[in-house]
Amino acid sequence: MKDLKIIKLGYKVDLNKIHDSYFITEIATIAENKTEARSILLNKINELNQDLIYYTGESITLKNIPLIRAEEYDKVLFEDSEIVRWKIPILIASRERNNKHDEILNNYDIEFCYIIKDGLYYRPKYAGYCDNIKDAGVYSKEAAVDSAKKCEDLIIIPIDINEHNKIIQKEIDKLKSKIIIA
Repeated sequence: MKDLKIIKLGYKVDLNKIHDSYFITEIATIAENKTEARSILLNKINELNQDLIYYTGESITLKNIPLIRAEEYDKVLFEDSEIVRWKIPILIASRERNNKHDEILNNYDIEFCYIIKDGLYYRPKYAGYCDNIKDAGVYSKEAAVDSAKKCEDLIIIPIDINEHNKIIQKEIDKLKSKIIIA
């Protein structure tokens, strides 16, 4: 991605040179040149309603605003569209994710899926989370893909029906041993 055509340059305030910068999140912009970037960034600082102080003790002005190049904010030409460089990996990952979902939908051998969020399985009927596959909900592949397309935090895992049934049968056998016959 380094060889992409740059449309505009990315710049940000060098927070290492700002006193008490831990109160501030990154302040960045896209501009034609440093002069334009300084003006835009100073306006952004003023919108924050904070009197930022340079590490030397003087107030930030158009002349002394600590500016550094930020390639991740460059606006570049990617697939005939202008896009900020840091968004490209997200776009590519989203496409790959959607392709995996389409593969699951188009695979006639897959009928059911588990849904996982933050390492935990969705319980049946989307009723909370669990960490054990035996307690996980079983969802049609269509329902699982639909959920995952709406929430990028979700992972869908196709179910091997034989393996799933072995796990459940083992649980049934455990429960049978607890039945009290009166």
